[in-house]
Amino acid sequence: MDEGRNQACLVHILSMVKHNDKAPTNALIAQAVRYCAEHTFPTWCTNTLNYGNKQGDSLSHFKEVNGFQRVDLPRYYVPINNLGRVAIRMGLHHRLADRIPESMAAKLRELRKAWYQRKVRR
Repeated sequence: MDEGRNQACLVHILSMVKHNDKAPTNALIAQAVRYCAEHTFPTWCTNTLNYGNKQGDSLSHFKEVNGFQRVDLPRYYVPINNLGRVAIRMGLHHRLADRIPESMAAKLRELRKAWYQRKVRR
C-alpha cells in the first residue's frame, strides 16, 4: 500500500502444492481484492505479468485469467560515472536471462526442474 492509499501491491504468493486441490492461491487473491474493495483502493497490482522471453508461462496465464492487465512503465537508466556509461553502452543494465534465446532458456529450465526433482527425492 502506498502512502496516498492509491494502490496496493501483491509481490509474492506462496501456497503449498499439497493443498492445490483447495485452490489456496485463488482464495488469497480473492481476499486481497475484497480487502482493497472494502478500503477503496482504486488500484491493486502485482509485480510481474510477463517473464522475459518465456513463452506459455502458467503463472502469466493464471494472472491473465484472474483479470490482471499488463501496464508497461518506462525505466530510465542514468549513468553516474564513466564506468556506468560503459556498462549502459554494453547493455549490462538488462537482465542476463533476457539475453538468452527462448529455446536455450527452455532447456535450462528443464535442466533446473530435473535437478530440483532429484534433490527432492533424496
